[in-house]
Amino acid sequence: MLLMKETKIKEGIFIIDCTSLKVCENVRINKHKTFVKYANRGKNGKGYWYGFKLCLIIDIYGNIVSFKLTYASEHDLMIGKKLVKDLKGLLIADKGFIDKKWSKKLLEKSLILLTPPRKNMKKIATQFQLKVLRLRQKIEGVLSTLKRFYNLETTLHRSVGGYINHVLLVLLSYQVKKIYF
Repeated sequence: MLLMKETKIKEGIFIIDCTSLKVCENVRINKHKTFVKYANRGKNGKGYWYGFKLCLIIDIYGNIVSFKLTYASEHDLMIGKKLVKDLKGLLIADKGFIDKKWSKKLLEKSLILLTPPRKNMKKIATQFQLKVLRLRQKIEGVLSTLKRFYNLETTLHRSVGGYINHVLLVLLSYQVKKIYF
């Protein structure tokens, strides 16, 4: 697949995060007809939305390694479990991916999961861990770029196929620009 052409390396430092993709504003949910069979409500730190969720894994250079478009109500951890199958190295994630059992399974597969501690956790982070966790800002920048400059999140689609094509073209155009410019 052309989208993953330059990122065949599955060893290194990777960053994972999920973002919301609204298909309509909250006040129009009851009138929305295009995605009524596919979209649903989701919730994150910014509130509720109606649409889908995009989960993205990038390397430290900002190249897309893996992605998945899912229902808005699916938990980040469940999506992440499906995306990290072939990766080895270090995986940096946010607090939504904290799970002891999954972390142990990843460690057996030579993938170390590094997340910031929650407020109720008694975990002391080393200086190295704190510096590595700052790399997580890179995926926030990538997701922000995809939404602002590539118009990833839009409410103008009239068909499900057109919406999926739009998401794929946005990711492909971002990846091509990263490779050639």
